[in-house]
Amino acid sequence: MPRIVNEKENNKFNRINRILDILKQRAYSTQELAKLFGVTTKTITRDMQILEKNGVKKNGRVWEFDLNLVKDNLDNDEMIVINILDNISKNIGSDFYTKAHPLLKQLSMRLNEPIFVNTGSEKLDEKAIKNFEILENAIKNKCVISCDYGKYKYRAKPLKIALFEGFWYLLLFDCRGDKFKRFYLKDIKNIEILDEKFEISDKFEKRLSLANSIWFELENQFIARLLLSKNIVKFFKRKPYIKYDTMYQNADGSAEIEIEFSNIMEIKPLVYYFLPHIKVIEPKWLNDEIRAEIVGYLGEIS
Repeated sequence: MPRIVNEKENNKFNRINRILDILKQRAYSTQELAKLFGVTTKTITRDMQILEKNGVKKNGRVWEFDLNLVKDNLDNDEMIVINILDNISKNIGSDFYTKAHPLLKQLSMRLNEPIFVNTGSEKLDEKAIKNFEILENAIKNKCVISCDYGKYKYRAKPLKIALFEGFWYLLLFDCRGDKFKRFYLKDIKNIEILDEKFEISDKFEKRLSLANSIWFELENQFIARLLLSKNIVKFFKRKPYIKYDTMYQNADGSAEIEIEFSNIMEIKPLVYYFLPHIKVIEPKWLNDEIRAEIVGYLGEIS
């Protein structure tokens, strides 16, 4: 019989992962699994509701693994999604991949090796993943946290964990004055969830959903009107992180879009990336600043 898992391993993720492993060896009853993992039969029944979708079936009094069920339940699109997730987990870090890969592999049982994903994101070590888990729990339950960041200790209202340009950040309100801040995830230390709740307004929830760079601000709000040449219209339609509000298609294939931004550094890199196929129509101050920078740069290199 497989060893009884210890307390550290005995969380839902690892338990389901382990159950699937041992059911590949032989069938077990609900009571046997409950005893093996030191949980109630109700807990095992809930676990099996998940595993029934991933290759496990009830045969009389026992549960058993059936590979044919996995193949029947997953269509090609789902298989591609699972494989992409598996490859993304490699880029997040070896510790994360060690945990994610077995679960994804058991779900698909036939991952397609030809698909390769390189997000260019930083690697998360075991400590960062643990902090990730604590913060996720605090955000979900809207609990205030205490943490060390830089030379200071903070009480903060955690809002979102965000991945911007390959780096992980925590978006939060500093409890001192409710000031919006962004902390680099790997530099946050000694996180504790406090017995204190907070609320966030619908307005700020909506604004957070529009965040597309680390320069994002909650309070400021501007609208840029951009002219796109026909050469790049398709790229804007393909990129979900470019959250424009409206697109007006012109007869010559070009298009005009309206895009919301809260900090000039959210919009300038986008404009510079697509030059000379993009032009700022409005606001005038944004157009003037970008033009001045380009003229200054050309003057320095000429």
